[in-house]
Amino acid sequence: MTPNLATGPYGNAEEIARNSASFFTGFGLSEELAASHAVHPMVDHILCERWAGGSTSAVPVDYLTPVESGRVDAWLSRDHPADKALEGKLGALAAGERYHTLPDDEKNRSVLVALLERANARLEEAVPELWEETRPFVSRVFLAGGGKILGGSWDHVAGAMLVGEQLRDDREAAAESLLHEAVHAKTYRIVRGFRKVFIESTPEFIDIPWWRTEESSRLWGTERAFAAYTVYAHLGYYYGQVMRTSADPERDGTLRSLQQTSFRARYLGNLLLQLDDHWLDPERRDVVRWLLPAIPAPPLLNSEGEQALRLDIRSFPGAAEALRPVG
Repeated sequence: MTPNLATGPYGNAEEIARNSASFFTGFGLSEELAASHAVHPMVDHILCERWAGGSTSAVPVDYLTPVESGRVDAWLSRDHPADKALEGKLGALAAGERYHTLPDDEKNRSVLVALLERANARLEEAVPELWEETRPFVSRVFLAGGGKILGGSWDHVAGAMLVGEQLRDDREAAAESLLHEAVHAKTYRIVRGFRKVFIESTPEFIDIPWWRTEESSRLWGTERAFAAYTVYAHLGYYYGQVMRTSADPERDGTLRSLQQTSFRARYLGNLLLQLDDHWLDPERRDVVRWLLPAIPAPPLLNSEGEQALRLDIRSFPGAAEALRPVG
């Protein structure tokens, strides 16, 4: 039975916020703020740093001012006391990945407004219930440029995201990017309520066939595989819904997008469920299992693709060392 991705402890926005409130109250935030979608991304960042033991910094009192979320006008707001610090943090993180945030001037802001309005409208049209329960996890969006950047977010700054300026004239790609990063934000908030807020990752050994080039094959660790899985599962579901209203899914690219996202989700899901509890804790395992039935079967898959969906994770070079027992 296909799960409703807009309900339950991993789907419903209010339930997710309530279930993860203890992470924030543990650092002194009020119950009302902690159980809402009004925690500013910089507050989340400071608390994540403290949780990881990398900082003892207190949250500035004015940062605790509730932030609005879930709407285009809220994503564009820059009047919160923590917004300047957030913009600087995102700029530094983007620079570390060889792209950059763009100045929040009138020209770039008009691009961002149009991009977000089109993308938001497309998601409201295609997956209204899912989008209604996903967009509250986004409170700030900034425009980025450089390279081929489509979007970006980080698990220790939940609620903030970047979208690439190159999406300005492509509504479909903009909608995918917005959903992609919003699902990341939603997942970050879900795991704030887990016993293990962050998990240890294996060395990079999982072969990712869609990253392959003529020179090399891109390898991922288990933490990245989990983060990508939740996104691909939602994108596969999204394109499954888009297929229903497409007049010519092969011509408009929907068929290809569905094949890519559903294959990637099922590929990663199969591998993740082979991990022991050290590398994939029971709570994250529940998320993987919950999403699996929502992922459409990849269309037009050849025999090689079918075989890839049944791979044994231990068959990858380096798996024995990467997955060795701990302790």
